[in-house]
Amino acid sequence: MTIEEILKLGAMGYTKEDIEAMDKTEPEKAEPEKAEPEKAEPEKAEPEKAEPAEDPTKDLLKFMAGEFEKLQKSIQDANILGSNIEQHKEKTAEDVLAELIAPPRKKGGK
Repeated sequence: MTIEEILKLGAMGYTKEDIEAMDKTEPEKAEPEKAEPEKAEPEKAEPEKAEPAEDPTKDLLKFMAGEFEKLQKSIQDANILGSNIEQHKEKTAEDVLAELIAPPRKKGGK
């Protein structure tokens, strides 16, 4: 089997195992013309098998995309909540002395 034939079979939807099986059976046959009609029959059946296999994959991808969107939304919400919460900073000795010397002023008043 030539590389071109293998590439054509791959483009038609055959898997590696299908092509290997065809390649193993081909040396036993003396005439390559007989091998081509046999290839034509599985071509018609193969796309039918491939379509149902893609549907569960598409469903899984849609499900995963939805779950990732939920996760992203949850992370964003947690970050927003975290940014609104004042973080408590422990006062050091320098902070206490600074407040005693010059107490912080309240907003809006004298």
